[in-house]
Parts: sequence; structure tokens; C-alpha cells
Amino acid sequence: MMGGRLFVSILILLSLCFQTLEAQTYFSNLKYNHEGSIFLFNIEKIDEGLFLIPTVRNIRAEGLFVSGWYLLDNEGIFVDSFFFETRGLVTGSVPSRNHLVKDGLVYQVFGLSYDGIPKFLNVSSIENRDSVASYPIELNRPEWSYIDLASATISSDDHIVIIGTGTRIGHPRKYDTFMLKMDFEGNIVWLRDIERFPDENNNTSYLFNLVVCNIIELDGYFYFTNSAEAFWMISYIYKIDSEGNLIWRSELNTKGSAARSTGANLILLPDSSAIAWTNNRQIEVSDVDGDQMEWFYSSPHPAIITIIDTLDGSEIDTFLKRYPRLRGDGEAIDITIRSIITSADNGDFIICGIYTDYGASVDPFIYPQSPMVGRVSQDGEYKWIKYIMERWGDEATSWECYGIAEASNGDLVLTGSTLGWIWDTFEPAFVMRIGPDGCVPGVTFCSGDTLSIEHPLLIVSTTDLEEELQDLNIWPNPLSADGFLHIATEDGQFMSFGPGKLSWYGMDGRLHAQEVLNFVETRGYRAQVPHDLSPGHYIVELVAGNRRFRGKVVVR
Repeated sequence: MMGGRLFVSILILLSLCFQTLEAQTYFSNLKYNHEGSIFLFNIEKIDEGLFLIPTVRNIRAEGLFVSGWYLLDNEGIFVDSFFFETRGLVTGSVPSRNHLVKDGLVYQVFGLSYDGIPKFLNVSSIENRDSVASYPIELNRPEWSYIDLASATISSDDHIVIIGTGTRIGHPRKYDTFMLKMDFEGNIVWLRDIERFPDENNNTSYLFNLVVCNIIELDGYFYFTNSAEAFWMISYIYKIDSEGNLIWRSELNTKGSAARSTGANLILLPDSSAIAWTNNRQIEVSDVDGDQMEWFYSSPHPAIITIIDTLDGSEIDTFLKRYPRLRGDGEAIDITIRSIITSADNGDFIICGIYTDYGASVDPFIYPQSPMVGRVSQDGEYKWIKYIMERWGDEATSWECYGIAEASNGDLVLTGSTLGWIWDTFEPAFVMRIGPDGCVPGVTFCSGDTLSIEHPLLIVSTTDLEEELQDLNIWPNPLSADGFLHIATEDGQFMSFGPGKLSWYGMDGRLHAQEVLNFVETRGYRAQVPHDLSPGHYIVELVAGNRRFRGKVVVR
């Protein structure tokens, strides 16, 4: 009997050890669709060590888009998937905020469909990875040229609630915002018009008006936010009662701007006392205590979270992290928040989205853009904001972060899209798991402001925006042991810097070598690979002219 108990105890201990080890698995993986591009949107934890990711794939040869979802495990492995054809519509197949999980089933609502294209509710089983049913949604509104059903939630009385928009084509173009309540077989209980946007007295023709956000239900009321674009992005918050009647619409911050049509979002505070709103608005003079010069030299779109009173929609507080214009020519950095969650551990806001540096490109229509992730305390302290620069050889680079989820141990799991460097290439998506402090312990270089994951053919650097730190152009790369390397920047400004200090760090953050470089070429510096470096991945850091630069190299 004692031996049996001892055996069981050992099994339990081994199980706990395995769970601990599993929780420490970090990854930065690509997901390919060899028939076309692939897009990973929101990510949701549905079980211990299992995440659901709504997905769109396109089959270019057939001009077809298919939708569905992937299951991702703790190690970044896509363990299973389910897809179904969505009638070839790009916008009709995008699962942004319209997938719901209930009793082991995934409900996906499909809209933004043109007149004559059916709207439907698809139901699939997580356990069986198979379709259960597909129900039509009968929306008989002939005045709407197309209908957007991009945001949905499950109400407290166990119904599907959808906030959508119906578009009236004309000049100016008008959008009807509506609330729809239906059962889990697509049968409409009621549909209520909330408002027309813009109103009849406004002759501005807006490019779009979308509701792509979390829908919050609190004490019998629903809250959502919109995003509309004319000459700039604007956003409001709406409070609706359980019968679809408008209680109030916020009048705050109508001159916001969202990069690349990224919608505003909101989330309920952990204590349900207020709403956090990420409308990505422009910085105002009042944000810098009325200092006109400070406002002028600030980047126009900061990282910003506005706390809203649910009683009347008034502003309680603003959590803002301002960035100076980094360059003498006044070019700006934009921070755009796409998704926001709260930490189960301490209630921190965890945000992800887009970092855009408008001054880093010579092409006025192509701006270097990267995924962004950050952490903000409940009292408004920005603990850290990092941007993630991923590059897969000459094939693709990371473009934006769509979704974020928190693992059981506090790790952060991200999903995002990539941008192909070559026209008409197949663009993969990425998934990444990092620590709660924005680093990856043990397997990466993570020293203050840079995170770089050691991975063949993958370059990942995460840089703190507090510093003007730029990437290096290093060639050749990979490097040969005892060979030479050339170091430069795209702007070729090393000529005026004078001597520079070059440091070589291992992926564990340990300093391997350091030397002073003298200016030798018009474009930059030349250095020799240290003799005692073993083959592997290294971080090269150059300090010159009061500026710091970092890049990743491979020594063979």
C-alpha cells in the first residue's frame, strides 16, 4: 500500500513539474498558408494551455476566402483547425469581434455582405473540429447597400447581441447603427435602430463607420464604441439599454485618429466601476498643461487610455504616454491600440496594436510599421511599451498586432500579421509568447530596451520607445568567423558622429567583446569579427554621436 501511495505521489510531482516546464515554453512562430495569405485575429484562452484563434485564409488560384479557427497550444504549435467557405467575400469573412464560444461550440457571425449575399451564423464544434450548423440571418432592410455585423456578445439572458451598421450609398454616404438580438439559431428577436451617422444636418461623406470592438454588458446596459473616417478618425461611446434604446452617446475626443483604419476599443475595469476606452485620439494642449511648445514638439498620437464614467459618459481620467518628435525635421511616432485586456493577476491593462515611425522612410506613402505591446497599471503608470520588429529574411516583416491573451502564469500570447517585401508574395501570420514583463527569460537577449529571440531565419527585436534607438544595416550577415563586417544606417549620418563604441552581446545578455571604431567610410564603419566568438547569434550594439543602434547578426 505504501509503495502504491509513493508511486502516485511521484506521478503527481512529475505532473506538476511538467506543468511548470510547459508554462515556461516561449515561442515566436510563423503560420503559413501556401495557397495565399493568412490572417490571425483575436486570440482567446479556452482551456488550460489551449487558445482559440479566429482565422481567414485566401486561396488565390480560386479567388476564394475561407474562414474558421485554429487551436494553439502552450508551445506555439497549431494542434488543430476548422475552416469553411464564406462565399468568396473578403470583408464578409473577417472574424474581428464576432466569434463567440459557448458550451464547446464556436458561433461566428458573418456580415459586411453586399446586397443579395446571405448573412449567416456558422456553428462549429471545438471537440469534433467540424461544422454543427449554419443558420441564415434574415435582415430585410433594402435601403442598406451592405451590412456590417462585426461585433457580437452573449447577453446575460442567453442571447446573441450584435451591434452593426447598415450603409446607405449616396452623397453624402450615411450609416445606420443598429442593435440586433437573436437566438443561437439565427432567429431575430428584435432589431432596433440606434442612430444615423452622420446626422441629416451633416453633409460630410464618411469613408466608413464601423463598430469593431468589445461589447460590454453591465447592470442591464450595453456599451460599445465606433470608428468613422472622413478627413480624420472620430470615435464615440454609446450606452444602450436591454431593449436597444439609446441612453447616451459620448461627446468626447471627436478628433481622434487611428492608424490604418484601426478601430477604437473598450473594456470594463476589473471592479466594474468604469470603462477604459482606447480611441487613439490626437494629443491636445490640455494634455501637456497648456504648454503650446510642449504640445508642438510632441508626437501627435500618444499611447492613450481614457477612463469613462458609465453613468453619463463623462471623462474620469486619461492615462497618456507622450513621445517627443525624435527627429529635427519634426517627423512623428504614432501609437495605435487595437486590443486591450486586463490582467487576471493584478488588473493591469495589457495593450497591443501598431507602432508607426513616419520619419524612417523616404517613401511618403510607406511608413515603417511594427506590432506594439505594452502594460499599464490601474493608476495610469505605463510600466512598459515595446515594439516588435520581426524580419524573416527578405520575405516578410511583422506589420501589426491583432490579438492578445494572458496565459495562466501571466505570460502574454500575441497574434499578428506580416507584410511581404515582394509584391504578390504569400504573407504568413505570426504567434508569439513573451513574459509578463515584455521579455523572454533565459532564451533571449533582454537588456532594458531590447528583446531578441534566437530563432533560425528570424530576427526579433523589441525596443523601448523612450530611447532613440535604431536598427543597423550590417553586411554581410551571416558573418564569417575572423571576417569583416560593415555597419551603417539608412540615412548615412555616421559621417558626423566620429568614433563609435561597438559591443558584442550573446543571446544571454553577456558581453563578449568591445572596441572603439574610427570612421573609415562615407556610409559608416568597418570592424572585424572578434577572434574568440563561437558560431551563433549575437546582438551588435553601436554607440555613436549620442545615439545607440542595435542589430542581430549570425556568426558562422
